[in-house]
Amino acid sequence: MNLSKTKAAVLSLSLLLAVPGLSGIVLAQEGASRPAMLVVTEVKIKPGMEQQFEEMVKTKITPAAKKGGAKNFSMWKTSFGPGMTYYAVGSLPSFAALDGPSPVAKGLGDEAPKVFEKMTPMMTNVSSVIYQEKPKLSHTGKMTGPPNVAVLIGITIDPDK
Repeated sequence: MNLSKTKAAVLSLSLLLAVPGLSGIVLAQEGASRPAMLVVTEVKIKPGMEQQFEEMVKTKITPAAKKGGAKNFSMWKTSFGPGMTYYAVGSLPSFAALDGPSPVAKGLGDEAPKVFEKMTPMMTNVSSVIYQEKPKLSHTGKMTGPPNVAVLIGITIDPDK
């Protein structure tokens, strides 16, 4: 990855904080009202780097998210389909929250550049998407805890057709 890709990876990775169907996960974890928006960060890992990546998330990223004020943080890994892909899921209270440092960056403090620099060679791609739930288009059953599996289905509408 070059420096501009590294900065994009750091931005995406540091958001680490949303799919309408996954909002129940956040709700179940927090026992609170539904978040306004969710962010899903997809991280593709190089072959053979999964163990190191998981160790960094476990020892650095997750504790930093909590310390930095994240209300929730979930990591998911593909279990069917293309491997070596992880998803970080969390809530975003408003777009204004993007104006300052992310909870992960806040939690890591001065250590953030070193941690992100160490993680960057483990990744082949990082991208984030912000999702906003549409309650009038949704039906969500009562959840008593987070699900064991999530199925993500993307629908893209082509405006030219």
